[in-house]
Amino acid sequence: TDRQLNDMVRFCCNPVEFKPFTVDPTFDIGDYNVTPITYQHLLLENRKDGKHPSMIGPVLIHEKKTTETYSVFSGTLKSLNPGLGKVLAFGTDGEKALVTAFRNNFERATNLLCDLHLKANVESKLQEFGISGKAKETIVADIFGKQRGTVFEAGLADASSRDMFVKQLGQLEEPWSALHQTGRHFFKWFHNHKSADFVNCVISPVRQRAGLGCPPEKFTTNRSEATNNVLQDFVSRESHGKKKVDEYSFALSVEKLVKIQKEDVELAVVGRGEYKLREDFRHLEVATSEWSRMRDDQRKAVLQKIHDANIDEMQQSSVTQATNALRSGAHPVMQQIQSIGIDWIPHDVLSAMVNKADSLNQEHHSVMPQNNETVVVPSKSNPRDPHVVNLFANGKAECAKCPGFAAFSICAHTLAACLAIDRLKDFLRWLVSTKRNSGGINLSAAVAYGMPKGRGRKGERAPRKRSVGN
Repeated sequence: TDRQLNDMVRFCCNPVEFKPFTVDPTFDIGDYNVTPITYQHLLLENRKDGKHPSMIGPVLIHEKKTTETYSVFSGTLKSLNPGLGKVLAFGTDGEKALVTAFRNNFERATNLLCDLHLKANVESKLQEFGISGKAKETIVADIFGKQRGTVFEAGLADASSRDMFVKQLGQLEEPWSALHQTGRHFFKWFHNHKSADFVNCVISPVRQRAGLGCPPEKFTTNRSEATNNVLQDFVSRESHGKKKVDEYSFALSVEKLVKIQKEDVELAVVGRGEYKLREDFRHLEVATSEWSRMRDDQRKAVLQKIHDANIDEMQQSSVTQATNALRSGAHPVMQQIQSIGIDWIPHDVLSAMVNKADSLNQEHHSVMPQNNETVVVPSKSNPRDPHVVNLFANGKAECAKCPGFAAFSICAHTLAACLAIDRLKDFLRWLVSTKRNSGGINLSAAVAYGMPKGRGRKGERAPRKRSVGN
């Protein structure tokens, strides 16, 4: 329905606040495959656990599970509502045909892979290599982390960047080899066949960029699997217990279930049902006494608001105000940065860079192009030691000495240089194409960014070292 598509635009495409949708095929409904999309309704909370409820999105009925089939599905969604071209994140269980098709049609989106499916795959491979018991447990913990009481010990899946993942993985070859005689063979399999999946779809900065919080929660397809169970149970009840139904009967059941979910959403407006409006949207709620006095057309208008309201319309928190100001108010360079899809760097950091670059360019002869490959940008903190920005044919601009560039691969100096020689668009395209799917931010450098040079010291002295006995 149009409502489902519009919901996905509202809750999966808005950088102010979004959650990834999940997609996972199911079976045993009939002599065909069924692939539903599941999304979260961000205006509502479940009364039982306070979490956003899962909603059934568009559902594909198909025979083949090929890339072409899933491409038709995902491509049709964009044609029905072009706003879905801005989907920010989606998650799957890792089925290659499905992943390839959705990546191709939602090229801006971060693709997540289910932690549970990955773990099952790794454990199955360990079994193939004959690795079991304590050795297996240790390797799984090294990869996915381990809970010890109230403390979670991070694994490879929680690496803070691509470089950190590569470093940590390299350090595990010898320990895994020592654990079991086939440990080195497993290491090579994991390095060759799984490391890219973890870097692109699992590690912490990827999950954080996909809207899973900071620190980010693990991603699973549990919501999709719950949707599949709901579909199967509902279809079974509608068909009076039949194990399998034909396509037409299934479609009728899904249509009815989607309508019921719509009514469940609307019940929250009058304070009834299993869902409630979250705090920021309580202004949409209508008291029972007021509802009873309304005409039908007034009731329809009130109910429609919950299907049209956007996250942007929530009561203005300081974060939302800042974001809105950046989105609409407005420096042209900031608008260009956002429109091209650079949404993994904090807005306040980008805004500070843009303002500084603007200031540098407004100073007469401040930014000095040397040739097509080098631009000299003055340093305000040390005028005698300017920044040299190197430009490359692929659009990259590099400021080697700048801590901001080390952290984010963009800084005020690269922006000032690109603005001075009209290469900003090429630089931003390079940034999106190379950094969006690789973690984006060097977290260790970002943590230190903006800190005083003497951090960790008392004055200019290094911190006092303590002996073991003290």
